[in-house]
Amino acid sequence: ERLVELVEAVGGFVLGEQEGLLFNFVANGPSSA
Repeated sequence: ERLVELVEAVGGFVLGEQEGLLFNFVANGPSSA
């Protein structure tokens, strides 16, 4: 169970990072990427 929780936590972190990068890309515009 703990391994599953760890995987879910890491997966959520990775997805959160990707969403953050996407948000920054949209907010700043393609030219700043």
